[in-house]
Amino acid sequence: MMFEVSYLLPLLGTGATSLALMGTSLAAAGRLVVSPLIDHLDQRPIAAVPLCWQAHLTRARARARDRRGAALRSAFRHPTVHS
Repeated sequence: MMFEVSYLLPLLGTGATSLALMGTSLAAAGRLVVSPLIDHLDQRPIAAVPLCWQAHLTRARARARDRRGAALRSAFRHPTVHS
């Protein structure tokens, strides 16, 4: 955490750095709470959840990029003529 503070403080300031530290602390606490429960479950489905979520987000980003590209292409394909 000391390195996180020394890196983020000049970039984000005091308020945002404290929020980042709070997020890091909550993530660590969450791991400590959830780890005994996950140890008793089958690891393959648990490992598949983040993989599927990442694939979903990648597909959603690609679709959004394609929609933006299609909108730009159509905007430049049909120029308006002013007389």
